[in-house]
Amino acid sequence: MRSFCDKMLVRIFLLICLVASARAYADMEPPSVATAAVSPNGRFVVRLHEGEALRFSQATAVDAYKLEARFKVVGEGPQFIFVSDSADILFVYLDERTSIQLYDLNGQLRKTWSLNELLTQKQIGTCMRTGATIQWLDEAAFFDRRLAIRGPSCRVRCVASSYTLMSRGDPDAQFAFAIDCKTPEVERITMDENTEP
Repeated sequence: MRSFCDKMLVRIFLLICLVASARAYADMEPPSVATAAVSPNGRFVVRLHEGEALRFSQATAVDAYKLEARFKVVGEGPQFIFVSDSADILFVYLDERTSIQLYDLNGQLRKTWSLNELLTQKQIGTCMRTGATIQWLDEAAFFDRRLAIRGPSCRVRCVASSYTLMSRGDPDAQFAFAIDCKTPEVERITMDENTEP
């Protein structure tokens, strides 16, 4: 009996060491990764494949899309991808350290913003949290080369059904800002009942 207990203790110890060496999430799985996006006018398509982003543009003469740029994604894949009609590419992460990455049409990383650069600590505190995400993005849309963003999200997205809700957030909170892809700067938007992002 003692040898069985010793074997079980060794197995438990090895399992704890294995778990401790892996990236830890309170959720059972890391956040999901977006795989494609289309610009509002349909002229540009971005696809993620095996750690690379592929940018296609519409070739109207042959009614098809042709590959124009290929680049490595910096870090892990994003939860959302947005593409402007000028081929600006924004990767959005439901994370505090890296929240938005802006790439130009050739795939050069122009700017990275953390959540602290986009929102105040009070606004971050109004967001729902799971073990692996901060649900700060509710909706976003491109207007020319400006991505208007509104939050926080009122629903949990980008996680498996087995997520752990760590913080409920404030259902009455609202904030908005825009990323100007030309400059690239963040513009604060004051919210009221009639404000659209």
